[in-house]
Amino acid sequence: MVEIARIERAAQSRRFLMRVFTESELAYYEKTGKTETIAGMWCVKEAVGKALGTGIVFPLTDIETIRDGRGKPYVKLHGRAKELARGAEIEISVTHERTFAAAVAVVVRGQKS
Repeated sequence: MVEIARIERAAQSRRFLMRVFTESELAYYEKTGKTETIAGMWCVKEAVGKALGTGIVFPLTDIETIRDGRGKPYVKLHGRAKELARGAEIEISVTHERTFAAAVAVVVRGQKS
């Protein structure tokens, strides 16, 4: 969970945006113009790191929030984050209200027979 105003202040720095978000995430943010959008993406990055059991031990851009044709967010992993997932899928849920944004991530590994 993060206070949206905190991300709004940080987003004034292009350096922050480039260090934390992928080009695709930034394009979506620019399209929507909503700070709660990137606040939610920030939360996804934190939640995925925790769900993997490692915390953030890789570049934040290794975790990318993208949306399907209906707008449902999902995660695409890159680099070290993808290695740590070892083929598992990551399910996410993102929410926000006026002041805060939050996300939950669950690692889904294949079922044993």
